[in-house]
Amino acid sequence: MAIRVLLYCLKVWVSALVIGTLLLITMIYVFSQAHPLQSDLRFALLLSLYGLGFSIPSLLLAWLGSFFIIKGPRSGLAKRLWIAGLGAPLTLLPFVIFEGGFLLDWQPTCLIAGLYYLSTVLAIFVFPLPEIPTAHT
Repeated sequence: MAIRVLLYCLKVWVSALVIGTLLLITMIYVFSQAHPLQSDLRFALLLSLYGLGFSIPSLLLAWLGSFFIIKGPRSGLAKRLWIAGLGAPLTLLPFVIFEGGFLLDWQPTCLIAGLYYLSTVLAIFVFPLPEIPTAHT
């Protein structure tokens, strides 16, 4: 039961990490109008590795929250919307952890986190929700 929800959260997490990083790198090139360099690809890899490490608490909280949301009596769309709502603060959490607190420059942080949140919401609606069997008593 909980393992199915964990696998769902892992799919969403990895998708958001990969797609979000690709979106970020793409946006950097679009606005700078420069060609990608090999050092930029190393930067993307480093960014992904840091994102992987600092977003583990978000993954664990998403697992816990998603389990209770999916276990509830709501419809599939409502569950997805609740999980997407849960994803908003969990997308910002790695940035807060990385910066060591809430003293962030919020405008660029929210723009970058928005790319990751966009890919998170996309993954939430693409991957099927796991079914949790209910006990009939």
